[in-house]
Amino acid sequence: MLSSVGIQAQNLIVKGVVSDESDVLPGVSIFVEGTSKGTISDINGKYSIEVKKREQTSFLLCRLSHRRADSKCSCTKCKNES
Repeated sequence: MLSSVGIQAQNLIVKGVVSDESDVLPGVSIFVEGTSKGTISDINGKYSIEVKKREQTSFLLCRLSHRRADSKCSCTKCKNES
């Protein structure tokens, strides 16, 4: 789900595609845990975000889904280990 490409000694660009078992997921919010940094997956589920280089970075992925009259937000925590 997540892959890293180095751009500078202190930063990385993390790129990926958000998907479930059956399809890509556009419009998912991706946040770097513990920061105010975030992005949103595009119509093809793709995203990229610059993060500080460290051994482990945690991400929080949130998706707001509208079904009937209610709104539901589901979030998943994942880690990128470089």
